[in-house]
Amino acid sequence: RPSAALLARHSDFTFFAVSGPAARRRCAVTVVAGAGAPEEDADAPSNESPSGEEPLLPGDSFEAREAPRSAQSAGHAKGGYSFVSGHQDEARAISGDVLKRVNMVSRAQQDLYKSPEGVPDTERGISALTGALLTFPAEHGFQAVGKTANSVERDEFVRLVTAAVEQHTGDLAENAVSVRERMGGRYVSVSVRQTVSGAEQINLVLEQLRQTPQVIMHW
Repeated sequence: RPSAALLARHSDFTFFAVSGPAARRRCAVTVVAGAGAPEEDADAPSNESPSGEEPLLPGDSFEAREAPRSAQSAGHAKGGYSFVSGHQDEARAISGDVLKRVNMVSRAQQDLYKSPEGVPDTERGISALTGALLTFPAEHGFQAVGKTANSVERDEFVRLVTAAVEQHTGDLAENAVSVRERMGGRYVSVSVRQTVSGAEQINLVLEQLRQTPQVIMHW
């Protein structure tokens, strides 16, 4: 599993607007300065890549692809998705070092790093990692993406996502929910901002979303 310190280096990544064919979805990544980032620590790893490469810039794009089955051989769970550069132009392509770091965070959020057989999971899932990055109570953003064939399915998907958040965190504010349709309405992205009292609440919401068949991606 990646350490909390490593994840702290990437706590300013916001993933959103995922859509497209299941095997190859295009995703945008925006850098939001200081969003959820911990206080500066002189001994903490730098946010700059080890090779001195330029950091991600707003508008840099990725393609999300289904993770290959060979990923299991590295101790990862089956399934999930990974990111590759979405630019054909080499000058604008995302570097391999940056992609590696983004994918480590992405896999951790998907809970795809599993403890080897016979070794106890001492990090208690995502809770310990999240708890190391945030000071509670804190405002947290939940996101879920689903495939919807019509407006009825879209409304039902929004209801399922908001219900999952409310069940474990309490009532939502009037402007807490944001809904965006993608690919002509075939996909919908739901964002929910909510104040949480601890990492366990986040874990419970993510677990419920994971078990919801209509949800194809969530974080």
